[in-house]
Amino acid sequence: MNWRDDCFELNKTIQPNLLQMTQIRIVDVLRIVVTEVMGIRTKTDAAINSGNSGGPLVNSKGEVVGINARKEVFAGITENYQIISAEGMGFAIPINDAKPIFEQIISTGTVVRPGIGVRVVTITDEISAEWDLPKGVFVSSVTEGGAASRAGVRPNDVITQCDGIDVLTGDDLTAQIRSHNLGDNVSLTIYRNGETLTLDVEVVNLNVVEPVEALPEETQQPQWPW
Repeated sequence: MNWRDDCFELNKTIQPNLLQMTQIRIVDVLRIVVTEVMGIRTKTDAAINSGNSGGPLVNSKGEVVGINARKEVFAGITENYQIISAEGMGFAIPINDAKPIFEQIISTGTVVRPGIGVRVVTITDEISAEWDLPKGVFVSSVTEGGAASRAGVRPNDVITQCDGIDVLTGDDLTAQIRSHNLGDNVSLTIYRNGETLTLDVEVVNLNVVEPVEALPEETQQPQWPW
């Protein structure tokens, strides 16, 4: 698929019950793995409506180039506080991101989700300047008992580097983590309360439920500076 290729969205074409069960199971897995771990990267103005998630996004040659995942319905608010609806803003999981997930499901019946157990928010230039924070990603939550938690990562930390490479967005952090194998360690440079520290965190399979050791109460909730 090339930039600006024509694309089309296909609706339900097989038996409804079978389609629904298949789509719910596979698309839920894809949403978790691709959306949370990799991010949705394909935008299309092909018509995507309620109930179409999981259908193929095809180009003018009939080639499947993505899996429909989301439609943006909110574009903003007018000066009179009227909601502006959005049309022609659909998002799909790129097929090259989805294919490895299919292959894992077919070959092993499960999906490996490499990660460290954190949720992050990008620190924009405006937030960085207003709150005197370094550029990086703000840790909004840490999985209790997860790899990051065990290594000492806490909500309200700012991750500025991973393996010595600058982290400016959540995608940057995800890409660096995904370049490792399960069991490897990533080195995180963290800004915390005016100090910089380095923590080594193991890359684990986020689909594996690990025993949870409760964190102190004061470390469980992020204190948003903005």
